[in-house]
Amino acid sequence: MTRDFFVKIILLHIVALFSACGGGSSSGSNDTTVPQFISINSISVNENQLQVITLKATDEHTVTYSISGGDSAAFNLNTTTGKIIFKTVPDYETKNFYTFTAVASDGVNEATQDVSIDILDVEERDKKTLQIHSYDENGVEVTDGSLSDDGYYQKGVTPSYTNVSGVVRDEITGLMWQDNADVTTVTKPWLNASNYATCENNTSSPGCYDVSGDTAANYCASLTLGGYTDWRLPTQEELEGIIDYANFNPAIDDSSFSYTDSELYWSSLTKQNTPQTAWIVYFQYGSVYDVTKNQAHHVRCVREIKE
Repeated sequence: MTRDFFVKIILLHIVALFSACGGGSSSGSNDTTVPQFISINSISVNENQLQVITLKATDEHTVTYSISGGDSAAFNLNTTTGKIIFKTVPDYETKNFYTFTAVASDGVNEATQDVSIDILDVEERDKKTLQIHSYDENGVEVTDGSLSDDGYYQKGVTPSYTNVSGVVRDEITGLMWQDNADVTTVTKPWLNASNYATCENNTSSPGCYDVSGDTAANYCASLTLGGYTDWRLPTQEELEGIIDYANFNPAIDDSSFSYTDSELYWSSLTKQNTPQTAWIVYFQYGSVYDVTKNQAHHVRCVREIKE
């Protein structure tokens, strides 16, 4: 027998020994380390929020995650990061407790953890829009729940108003609204002609925000109504808050508001990047637009209830 023959025999023995010891595999069949969960198994979350929990487990190898059983179908899971969110926002009044089984795997071994989620009841101060039907882009009513809008969810607090002596108290938001004949007859520009011309020439000019003169904001600042003098022009959000999407022409609760035209009403909010325009609410349908500040449109003033 030659020297080369003995070398081959020795090499074969080395390879066999190396294979028997599990060499060449970083996570082979001899991996007996089971992932260990370090994330909590019980959590409470507020209703109306999607975020739930992030699963975490330790292991010497890369861990991936899955969930099963219980209410697992109600969640989306990132199998790499372990982040779990609701598919749709939870509602305490509909379902206030969820469970599932979490699994952490390193490719060979698995660990399981039973997870429970309590949904907390949150006082809802956002008003319902009062939209009760859902429609697709062609104006066809959708009744199978496939279109998840306000008409489907019916979320929020039912609006509550009190109308006394030409003013309307919004009992949900704590705002008081002007409600006299001026609401349907008075129209004002957002900027006077001089300031608008300045703004048109230079949109960085302070004139774009100077509401002096015969303007909507100045009208509100000068208003005395119901014994109050601290009236102001409402924000876009405040003005949208009195839209009643169950009505149109005008889109408002006309049993509470005695005066509203199906017209454009100014908000105090300037449109970003185009300071010569401001946001306006169209009370025929409850739509929102931006228009140039030199136009004359209707005004409904607002104030905070302080007493």
